[in-house]
Amino acid sequence: KMNPYKQDVIDISIIDHGIGISGHNLKQLFQEYSQLDGATSDQGTGLGLVITKRLLNALHGSIKVESTLGEGSNFTFSLPFTQVKDSYQALNKPIAVEHPLPDLSSLNILVADDNEINRLLLSHLLEKQHANVTCVNDGQQAIELAFKHPYDLMLFDLRMPLKMGNEALFEIRNHPQNPNYKTPAIAITAHITSGEEKAHHISSFDGYLIKPIDQVHFFALIEQLLSEHDFDTQPFISTTTNGDSASNSQPFDYHLAKKSMNADHSFMLIMLEKFLSELPKQSEDISELIGQNNIVDAAEAVHKIHGSAAYCGTPLLKSAAKKLELVLRENDKNNTQKFHKIFCNEIQTLLTLKSDILTLLQTLTNNQET
Repeated sequence: KMNPYKQDVIDISIIDHGIGISGHNLKQLFQEYSQLDGATSDQGTGLGLVITKRLLNALHGSIKVESTLGEGSNFTFSLPFTQVKDSYQALNKPIAVEHPLPDLSSLNILVADDNEINRLLLSHLLEKQHANVTCVNDGQQAIELAFKHPYDLMLFDLRMPLKMGNEALFEIRNHPQNPNYKTPAIAITAHITSGEEKAHHISSFDGYLIKPIDQVHFFALIEQLLSEHDFDTQPFISTTTNGDSASNSQPFDYHLAKKSMNADHSFMLIMLEKFLSELPKQSEDISELIGQNNIVDAAEAVHKIHGSAAYCGTPLLKSAAKKLELVLRENDKNNTQKFHKIFCNEIQTLLTLKSDILTLLQTLTNNQET
């Protein structure tokens, strides 16, 4: 029956015309394995009422008992409910369907990036979709392989040693006999600093993505390039921006890391362990390069950390690395010391959290395996 005192609550009663329960024994009904006073050896409470009460508590309900010894008992439980029309509205809401990721079976993809963490993550994303991935760590190696083997797709980081990504692509497309003369190419970049960079460094590519890569945009661009795009008539078709989140003030963001890596916990553990273990030496090398006024190499070293930080769910270090890289590349000596200090502080903060981060991921990995 409807409860007149509570809105959207229904009371259900079960009447038992048995021997009834005394007032003293009523207090023991919801205790595990209680033997009622004056009862025979087979009269008592086991777990049934205990479980019933716990289930009702979980459903935000309640239960009460009224009984007269020798006459019987009345068990009444109350449950909240949802109006039928509201239930239908919930059922009729459209369900969001995730965009299926493409099957890249038998496709050969060349990835060029000087950052090992970036290479591992790109390989992970592509190989999960069954692609054959070849990785190199500089633009010159990309050029050499591209002259020998045909690929279905090329992904080049813009800033690499020996040859920048755009320089490597220029050499490949400057030779019509090259087997990858018309192979679609995507630029991977940590950020775009100006319209000039877009015009000169990215415009030769068929699309670009900004780290950390959003896998939905990543695969949507790949599908478009492989199925629809003809770069001869329509170059530079896609722009995807993944800007820094001003509201994210956490040194480590687990959800951001998981989204960026699109990986299980064991792979995340490997990546974070590698990233955090390499930070002290990288930070020391950068400080030494800045002290020697070797600005070019210092900027490249900071750029590597920026890329890794973007994938590893460390937004504060990512932001600090971006700012330091910019002042180094602009040779802004007035601000280099300021942003270098912020950069080092963010690294130290992360290193103090290293044990907690790895313990969390190890625990999640163990739970995943069991």
